[in-house]
Amino acid sequence: MAELIPLQYRLRVAQRQQFSNWLFIGAIILMFAGAALAYTFAWERQRCSEYETLHDEFKTKSVIIGRSQQLRAARNTLASRMQKIQQLMDDKVLLSLLRNISESFSGNDSLEYIQIDARGSSSKDASSKTDTTDGPYVVRITGITNNSSTLAELMTRLGKNSTPAMNVVLETSRREAYLDGQVMRFQIVCEKPENKGT
Repeated sequence: MAELIPLQYRLRVAQRQQFSNWLFIGAIILMFAGAALAYTFAWERQRCSEYETLHDEFKTKSVIIGRSQQLRAARNTLASRMQKIQQLMDDKVLLSLLRNISESFSGNDSLEYIQIDARGSSSKDASSKTDTTDGPYVVRITGITNNSSTLAELMTRLGKNSTPAMNVVLETSRREAYLDGQVMRFQIVCEKPENKGT
Protein backbone atom coordinates (compact mmCIF):
# COMPACT_ATOMS: atom_id res chain seq x y z
CA MET A 1 0.00 0.00 0.00
CA ALA A 2 2.88 2.27 0.80
CA GLU A 3 4.37 1.57 -2.64
CA LEU A 4 1.20 2.57 -4.47
CA ILE A 5 1.02 6.04 -2.91
CA PRO A 6 4.14 7.34 -4.56
CA LEU A 7 2.96 5.87 -7.84
CA GLN A 8 -0.37 7.65 -7.59
CA TYR A 9 1.45 10.76 -6.57
CA ARG A 10 3.77 10.49 -9.54
CA LEU A 11 0.75 9.88 -11.79
CA ARG A 12 -0.98 13.00 -10.54
CA VAL A 13 2.18 15.03 -10.97
CA ALA A 14 2.51 13.71 -14.54
CA GLN A 15 -1.13 14.52 -15.25
CA ARG A 16 -0.68 18.04 -13.90
CA GLN A 17 2.40 18.53 -16.04
CA GLN A 18 0.58 17.17 -19.08
CA PHE A 19 -2.39 19.45 -18.34
CA SER A 20 -0.04 22.42 -17.93
CA ASN A 21 1.60 21.55 -21.26
CA TRP A 22 -1.79 21.36 -22.95
CA LEU A 23 -2.80 24.68 -21.41
CA PHE A 24 0.43 26.25 -22.62
CA ILE A 25 -0.01 24.82 -26.12
CA GLY A 26 -3.66 25.93 -26.11
CA ALA A 27 -2.68 29.43 -25.00
CA ILE A 28 -0.08 29.61 -27.81
CA ILE A 29 -2.66 28.37 -30.33
CA LEU A 30 -5.17 30.94 -29.09
CA MET A 31 -2.54 33.67 -29.38
CA PHE A 32 -1.75 32.64 -32.96
CA ALA A 33 -5.46 32.40 -33.78
CA GLY A 34 -6.09 35.85 -32.29
CA ALA A 35 -3.14 37.28 -34.21
CA ALA A 36 -4.41 35.65 -37.44
CA LEU A 37 -7.90 37.02 -36.86
CA ALA A 38 -6.52 40.49 -36.17
CA TYR A 39 -4.34 40.32 -39.32
CA THR A 40 -7.30 39.10 -41.37
CA PHE A 41 -9.49 41.90 -40.03
CA ALA A 42 -6.80 44.51 -40.73
CA TRP A 43 -6.22 43.06 -44.22
CA GLU A 44 -9.96 43.17 -44.96
CA ARG A 45 -10.17 46.76 -43.74
CA GLN A 46 -7.22 47.67 -45.95
CA ARG A 47 -8.86 46.00 -48.97
CA CYS A 48 -12.13 47.84 -48.26
CA SER A 49 -10.24 51.13 -48.03
CA GLU A 50 -8.45 50.41 -51.32
CA TYR A 51 -11.76 49.47 -52.94
CA GLU A 52 -13.37 52.71 -51.77
CA THR A 53 -10.37 54.68 -53.06
CA LEU A 54 -10.55 52.93 -56.44
CA HIS A 55 -14.32 53.45 -56.56
CA ASP A 56 -13.91 57.17 -55.87
CA GLU A 57 -11.20 57.41 -58.55
CA PHE A 58 -13.46 55.56 -61.00
CA LYS A 59 -16.33 57.95 -60.30
CA THR A 60 -14.03 60.94 -60.76
CA LYS A 61 -12.63 59.53 -64.00
CA SER A 62 -16.14 58.69 -65.20
CA VAL A 63 -17.20 62.30 -64.66
CA ILE A 64 -14.09 63.52 -66.50
CA ILE A 65 -14.71 61.06 -69.36
CA GLY A 66 -18.36 62.16 -69.56
CA ARG A 67 -17.33 65.81 -69.66
CA SER A 68 -14.71 65.12 -72.33
CA GLN A 69 -17.29 63.30 -74.43
CA GLN A 70 -19.71 66.22 -74.06
CA LEU A 71 -16.91 68.63 -74.98
CA ARG A 72 -16.02 66.49 -78.01
CA ALA A 73 -19.67 66.40 -79.12
CA ALA A 74 -19.98 70.18 -78.67
CA ARG A 75 -16.76 70.69 -80.62
CA ASN A 76 -18.00 68.47 -83.44
CA THR A 77 -21.31 70.37 -83.51
CA LEU A 78 -19.45 73.68 -83.61
CA ALA A 79 -17.18 72.39 -86.39
CA SER A 80 -20.24 71.31 -88.38
CA ARG A 81 -21.84 74.73 -87.93
CA MET A 82 -18.63 76.47 -88.93
CA GLN A 83 -18.43 74.29 -92.02
CA LYS A 84 -22.01 75.22 -92.94
CA ILE A 85 -21.20 78.90 -92.39
CA GLN A 86 -18.11 78.52 -94.58
CA GLN A 87 -20.21 76.90 -97.29
CA LEU A 88 -22.66 79.80 -97.08
CA MET A 89 -19.78 82.27 -97.29
CA ASP A 90 -18.47 80.47 -100.37
CA ASP A 91 -21.91 80.41 -102.03
CA LYS A 92 -21.62 83.15 -104.68
CA VAL A 93 -25.28 82.88 -105.72
CA LEU A 94 -26.50 83.34 -102.15
CA LEU A 95 -24.21 86.30 -101.56
CA SER A 96 -25.24 87.91 -104.85
CA LEU A 97 -28.93 87.53 -104.04
CA LEU A 98 -28.50 88.98 -100.57
CA ARG A 99 -26.51 91.93 -101.91
CA ASN A 100 -29.04 92.67 -104.66
CA ILE A 101 -32.01 92.46 -102.29
CA SER A 102 -30.38 94.67 -99.68
CA GLU A 103 -29.44 97.27 -102.35
CA SER A 104 -33.00 97.29 -103.72
CA PHE A 105 -34.56 98.31 -100.39
CA SER A 106 -34.86 102.04 -99.82
CA GLY A 107 -35.75 104.21 -96.86
CA ASN A 108 -39.45 103.65 -97.59
CA ASP A 109 -39.18 99.85 -97.25
CA SER A 110 -38.49 97.56 -94.33
CA LEU A 111 -37.47 93.90 -94.59
CA GLU A 112 -39.05 91.65 -91.96
CA TYR A 113 -38.26 88.14 -93.16
CA ILE A 114 -36.37 86.57 -96.04
CA GLN A 115 -36.16 82.92 -97.08
CA ILE A 116 -33.64 81.94 -99.75
CA ASP A 117 -33.40 78.53 -101.38
CA ALA A 118 -30.36 78.85 -103.66
CA ARG A 119 -28.35 76.04 -105.21
CA GLY A 120 -25.32 77.24 -107.12
CA SER A 121 -23.93 75.30 -110.04
CA SER A 122 -20.99 73.03 -109.33
CA SER A 123 -19.47 73.74 -112.74
CA LYS A 124 -16.83 76.41 -113.04
CA ASP A 125 -15.66 78.19 -116.16
CA ALA A 126 -12.07 77.15 -116.74
CA SER A 127 -11.11 80.43 -118.42
CA SER A 128 -12.52 82.62 -115.65
CA LYS A 129 -12.58 82.39 -111.89
CA THR A 130 -16.26 83.20 -111.52
CA ASP A 131 -18.90 80.61 -110.77
CA THR A 132 -21.72 80.17 -113.21
CA THR A 133 -25.20 80.68 -111.78
CA ASP A 134 -26.96 77.75 -113.41
CA GLY A 135 -28.51 76.49 -110.19
CA PRO A 136 -32.12 77.22 -109.27
CA TYR A 137 -33.05 79.72 -106.58
CA VAL A 138 -36.25 80.98 -104.98
CA VAL A 139 -36.43 83.98 -102.65
CA ARG A 140 -39.42 84.85 -100.45
CA ILE A 141 -39.40 88.36 -99.05
CA THR A 142 -41.78 89.64 -96.37
CA GLY A 143 -41.77 93.26 -95.33
CA ILE A 144 -43.60 96.57 -95.13
CA THR A 145 -43.52 99.74 -97.23
CA ASN A 146 -45.28 103.08 -97.29
CA ASN A 147 -47.89 102.44 -99.96
CA SER A 148 -48.59 100.65 -103.22
CA SER A 149 -46.37 103.06 -105.18
CA THR A 150 -43.30 102.36 -103.07
CA LEU A 151 -44.11 98.64 -103.31
CA ALA A 152 -44.19 98.87 -107.13
CA GLU A 153 -40.88 100.76 -107.10
CA LEU A 154 -39.32 98.11 -104.88
CA MET A 155 -40.50 95.32 -107.18
CA THR A 156 -39.12 97.22 -110.19
CA ARG A 157 -35.73 97.64 -108.54
CA LEU A 158 -35.66 93.96 -107.59
CA GLY A 159 -36.44 92.90 -111.16
CA LYS A 160 -34.11 95.29 -113.00
CA ASN A 161 -31.07 95.63 -110.77
CA SER A 162 -30.66 92.01 -109.71
CA THR A 163 -27.68 89.96 -110.84
CA PRO A 164 -28.42 87.10 -111.27
CA ALA A 165 -31.74 88.07 -112.82
CA MET A 166 -34.98 87.34 -111.01
CA ASN A 167 -38.66 87.17 -111.88
CA VAL A 168 -40.48 89.17 -109.20
CA VAL A 169 -44.05 88.17 -108.33
CA LEU A 170 -46.26 89.80 -105.70
CA GLU A 171 -47.96 87.07 -103.66
CA THR A 172 -49.88 89.15 -101.10
CA SER A 173 -50.22 92.77 -100.05
CA ARG A 174 -52.57 94.46 -97.59
CA ARG A 175 -52.93 97.74 -95.75
CA GLU A 176 -52.33 97.65 -92.01
CA ALA A 177 -52.43 100.17 -89.22
CA TYR A 178 -48.93 100.83 -87.91
CA LEU A 179 -48.10 103.33 -85.16
CA ASP A 180 -49.95 106.55 -86.11
CA GLY A 181 -50.50 105.69 -89.77
CA GLN A 182 -50.90 102.87 -92.23
CA VAL A 183 -48.38 100.77 -94.11
CA MET A 184 -48.48 98.21 -96.88
CA ARG A 185 -47.48 94.73 -95.76
CA PHE A 186 -46.29 92.53 -98.63
CA GLN A 187 -44.89 89.15 -99.55
CA ILE A 188 -42.84 88.88 -102.75
CA VAL A 189 -41.51 85.75 -104.46
CA CYS A 190 -38.41 86.06 -106.64
CA GLU A 191 -37.14 83.15 -108.70
CA LYS A 192 -34.86 82.39 -111.58
CA PRO A 193 -36.54 83.17 -114.91
CA GLU A 194 -35.98 79.65 -116.29
CA ASN A 195 -37.76 78.18 -113.26
CA LYS A 196 -40.83 80.30 -113.76
CA GLY A 197 -43.86 78.04 -113.98
CA THR A 198 -41.94 74.78 -113.59
